[in-house]
Amino acid sequence: MTFKPKKPDILQLLNNLKQVEAGYPPDLFTMRRQGYLQHLTEVASGAGAAAGVKPSLTTGKGGGAASMVGGILETGLAVILLAETFTAAVLYWDEIFDFVRALSSNW
Repeated sequence: MTFKPKKPDILQLLNNLKQVEAGYPPDLFTMRRQGYLQHLTEVASGAGAAAGVKPSLTTGKGGGAASMVGGILETGLAVILLAETFTAAVLYWDEIFDFVRALSSNW
C-alpha cells in the first residue's frame, strides 16, 4: 500500500508553512565578529603578539605589558634562531661548501 498525495494537498501544506525571516541575530553577529577578529590577529601577528594586539582592536588602546612581553619573546626567539644558524654554519662549513660546489658543478 503506497501513499500518493495529490498536488493540491502538497501545495496547501507548503502554503501553510510559516515564512522564516532570513536575518542574522545582532548579538550572535557581534560574537562571531569578535571571534573572527581574534582569529585574524592570531594568524596575522603570530601567537606571541596576539595577546597584545587583541585589546588594541577592541578598545582602541595599546596592549600594555602583554604586548611588551610578546615583543620581548619574539625578539628572543629571533636571536636564538640567528645563533643556531650561525652555529650550524660554523660547525658544518665544509659540508655546506661541498654541497654548494656540487650544486654549482651540475649547472
